[in-house]
Amino acid sequence: MDRVSYVRAAQDRAGLDADRAASRRDREQAIADARAAREDARQHRQRAEADSRAASADARAGRAAAREALAGARDQMRSGADEMERGAETMREEARKLQNAAYRADRIAEARAQGRTVTDAQLQALSPRLATQADELVARARQLRQRSEAGSDI
Repeated sequence: MDRVSYVRAAQDRAGLDADRAASRRDREQAIADARAAREDARQHRQRAEADSRAASADARAGRAAAREALAGARDQMRSGADEMERGAETMREEARKLQNAAYRADRIAEARAQGRTVTDAQLQALSPRLATQADELVARARQLRQRSEAGSDI
């Protein structure tokens, strides 16, 4: 082998060794990049899972609060209906009392003492109106009670 061939072969080997070393470094870098990408993906997945769990917990808490508010509203509606029915009974009782002349005379005297003018004819006319209003109040109470029972569940 002549000297030129020997130098070229040595240069070729050196170039091949450099290419192998560069290849090795590139491969090691690719492996490191892949590991980093997997770790990054794992962290993102964990954050997404934690966010999903938190969102689910928030949704459950929201549904529970809505159920509680709905139950409270239903209770209030039923209580309102009860109050309306009691009011209607009071109105009916007053309508019955107004049919009595002595009771009307007492109401007239009471109004006069307070500086108001009320006539017997006005009180007689009030009696049937009170009874009708009591019936209407009971009907509204019934509707309110039905609405409280027909509310949707969450």
